[in-house]
Amino acid sequence: MLRKNLLPRTLSDIGAVTFLLVMVQVIYWFELFLVLPQHYEGGNNYLYYFHCALGTWFMFNIVGNYVITFLQDTSIRGRFLASGEVKPNWRLCEVCETLVPPRSWHCPVCDVCILKRDHHCNFTACCVGHDNHRYFMMFLLHLSAATFYASYFNVIFLWNCTTFSFVGALKLIFPMAILVLGGDTSVLQMYRMFCVIALIGMIAAVSLFVYHSINIANGQVMHERVKRITDFDSGRAANLRHVFGQRWYLVWVSPFVRSELPCDGIDWDSVKKSTTKAK
Repeated sequence: MLRKNLLPRTLSDIGAVTFLLVMVQVIYWFELFLVLPQHYEGGNNYLYYFHCALGTWFMFNIVGNYVITFLQDTSIRGRFLASGEVKPNWRLCEVCETLVPPRSWHCPVCDVCILKRDHHCNFTACCVGHDNHRYFMMFLLHLSAATFYASYFNVIFLWNCTTFSFVGALKLIFPMAILVLGGDTSVLQMYRMFCVIALIGMIAAVSLFVYHSINIANGQVMHERVKRITDFDSGRAANLRHVFGQRWYLVWVSPFVRSELPCDGIDWDSVKKSTTKAK
């Protein structure tokens, strides 16, 4: 089910989405057509084409998983939530004016309750929840791998084009400030800025991926981790399937690999029962 309102609602969302969409394309172009040819004889080498193919596969997975995360509606809209008696652990959302299932929380930015809400991500301008958690994690995985991969070549690129002095160090540490303030307005300084952005992106993506991976392994979302709620921890294998689906071991290949989730994001009674039995 696709989201109906796709426009970012806050300035922080607009800024983060714009920056990400622009820089992903710029860094892709920079790495494949400027950095890699420096390593492989101007592009006339089979290794160059191998790295181009690998980089394009990373780009396909980054963009594909990002788009699905952005488009997928993981809210309570259009869901058949409850009938008959009210089930245990369901709550009344005073904003949505409806009963919502366990693990669902209201997002003030999206203005709706999100099934198994993890957090609102500024860079996707939407909430990460039950239906798009897999795609968000695969986006982070491929972004982490791609920026690490790019940073390896960028280090060699910078080594060959940077003077190692106090001024040279400033150009690397504050590349955007040096460029904007006129300290060095050359194209090479802009390239240095791209390299530093890729490095910072790697650190951020890896940190986020590790943090959320620990939560998934423990069967928790961010709210549950803060509150130390472990009611839905069904063991490592089951926890992985609750996010990545039955074919969890293949979802890294492509965002279009089908992998059905074992839970609908509404009825968590079976998960709690299996957890109780396991304990």
